[in-house]
Formats: sequence, structure tokens, C-alpha cells
Amino acid sequence: MGEGSAYLPEQVSLSELVLQPGLSGVGGQAMRVVRCLGPDAEEYLYKEYTEEVCEGLRPQPMKDLVSWRRRLTVEERAELDRRCAWPMATVVNGGKIRGILITPAPADMYEDDLGDPEPRHLDVLARKPDVAFRVGAPYYESPVKLAVLAVFFDTMLWLHRHGYAIGDLHPHNALFSFDGLAGEPRVLLIDCDSCVPMSGIPAFAPQDPEIWKMPGLQSFGPRSDLYKFGWMVVRCLQENLESVSLQRHTLLAVMRGSTYELLSSICAGQEVPGAAGTLRGKAALWRSLISSQALYVQNDDHTRAFWLPRAVTPDSPTRLMGRPPPTGAQPSASSPAPVPYPVPPPAPVPPPTPYPHPRWQQPVQRKSSSSVLPVVVLVALVLVVILVILAAQ
Repeated sequence: MGEGSAYLPEQVSLSELVLQPGLSGVGGQAMRVVRCLGPDAEEYLYKEYTEEVCEGLRPQPMKDLVSWRRRLTVEERAELDRRCAWPMATVVNGGKIRGILITPAPADMYEDDLGDPEPRHLDVLARKPDVAFRVGAPYYESPVKLAVLAVFFDTMLWLHRHGYAIGDLHPHNALFSFDGLAGEPRVLLIDCDSCVPMSGIPAFAPQDPEIWKMPGLQSFGPRSDLYKFGWMVVRCLQENLESVSLQRHTLLAVMRGSTYELLSSICAGQEVPGAAGTLRGKAALWRSLISSQALYVQNDDHTRAFWLPRAVTPDSPTRLMGRPPPTGAQPSASSPAPVPYPVPPPAPVPPPTPYPHPRWQQPVQRKSSSSVLPVVVLVALVLVVILVILAAQ
């Protein structure tokens, strides 16, 4: 992902952009998102807001998002750009902000969809194995889900330390890459124009999907971020983005009881002292449980249990799990056994058709020698009697 240019002004005119043909995608707030060349000749994405969004946009907080990035040190700015598609500049037309410029996501955060590249959002972590198999898409095993979510959580905490909450936090607002062979997953937070300064006014009024709202909370902040992240973990592991309850058996197969209890409290909206720090330690472990050779989980029964994959799908990042487990690694009794795709049983073979067949096809029924012997003996006796009578005459 590009880092922008030092020659890009904080505010540019729409007429200064060279828009590329073709739609790159549409976001929730956007009327369109298109590739373009900025006045510095660098490539960006132009996110153009709908009229309704423009009416509710607060210009100064949006400008503050852009200028905050410029005030960071070189190292911090590079770190922000690695983690977030942060607004690089505001785009004005007719004296009003009409959109923002952001840098495009890396190519490995896209996946093929019928020949067209589509962004790989975190919500595909909730894809079920049968669905993945049916559409020929990757299926991500539970240890991979946890590792990706751990990287996302690290970015969330990084923003908190720098004075911002994500606010509109849900799986569709982040992209990721994972090749399954080398290195850990990479995550990119998108729609960062919705991020909320912890001391100040956000560019947009708080707004998020109903299923991700934290009950009783009217404003965004670290607590709402933690609540939504807790539900991201639960829903991705349970492979249902509309889950409203925790499946104890599913979650305890891939985490310790203490982690499950912490997530239960977070998802219930309870304020748990030190919850973010505790979860950070657990998330750091999740990132260490995937390797180029195997996947692992930690639960109450095992510190490092070899994960038996549920499924291997075409081009799946878990195809490597088809190899034997590494020396010394034993599958955990609590790890789910492999679940094959449902294959219909073979049709039953009918029993041989009984006779009658046509008479010429029937086998010849031969009498056994044991049934012929008594008759032969009887005939012989009769002949002997006759010879005796004839001799006496």
C-alpha cells in the first residue's frame, strides 16, 4: 500500500483528480469509490460521499483526521499507513467536502470473484465450510480466524493509544491477507473516516449496524470497540454473523475457560477492569499458534494442541493441514475431529433376481450319486433272484 506523497495537499479540488474508468466498489457512506491520480501524480482511491452523507458531515473534524496523520512522526505515520486506510486528503467541489482520498489496499487483500478482484473483508472468516466448498472459496480454520482477529485487535489498541476509537467496528470494515505458508496475517482497517477522537467531535454522528450496537451506549469509545470486538470473535468462530448468544462447546474447543468467561462478560456489555489488557495477552498467543507446518489451539486440556481441520477446500489456506502432524504433536481430544463434506451414500445393490428365467437359461439340475445308489442295489437283487429261480429249474 502506498504511503501518499509529501506533495499532496491536505485539501484538493475534485477537478485536480484524474479519475480512472471503472468502479472500484461502493462503501456504506460512499456514492462511489474510484481509482484516481492525485495532483502529486500518485495513485489513490477517491471515496465520494452521497448527498445525504455530505449533509451530515462535520467539515472541521474531517480536516482534523487528515492533519493528525501529517503531525505524526515519520515512523508513526508509516505504522498508521500499514494498519489503516486513513484519510490522506479531503476532496472539495463547489466549496464543500465531497469525499476523501485514501491509498489502495495491497493486491493480496483481494480475492478472485468470477474473474473480478474483490476485497477480502474479515466477514469471510465466518464462512462455513460447506458454503466455501460450494462456491470454491477458501475456508479459514479456527486458529486462522483467531490469528487474524488478534492482528485486528492489535490495531484497535494501537489507535486507542493514539487517541482514537474505531467506532463503527464490524468485520466488513477491515481487509486481510493470509497465504497460509509464510508469515502472519496482515489486516487493514478501512472506513477510517468514521474513527472517533477520544477528546473531540467525530466527523460523523455515531452510526453502526443494529446487530453491532452496544445496548445503552450513545457514543463511541474504547468500551464500545471492546464490546464489538468480543462479538467479532464469537461470531467468526461460530460462523454466524448474526449470533446473539455464545456456544460454549464451540468456543471452549479453541480457547481456555478463562478466555471464554472474559468474552462472555464483554459481550454482555459488562465493564471488566483491565479487560483490554488481559485480552491483549490472550490475542498475542493466538498469533503464535499458526505456522507453515500446522495449526494449533490452546484450551483447558492442552497448552498446544494440534488442530484437526474441519475441511480442506479448493485453494484453501489450510491445504497445508493435509500433511501429517509434526513430530511430537498430538491431536487434542477436545479438538473437533475432521468433518468431511456430506457425500450421499452409494445406492444399495439389489439382490440377485430369483428364477424363473427362460427355461433355456435355467441351470441343469443333476441328481447326486447318493440318490441313485439304492435303485441300483434293488435292481441287482432282483436280477440275482431271477437267476436263482432259473437255475433251480
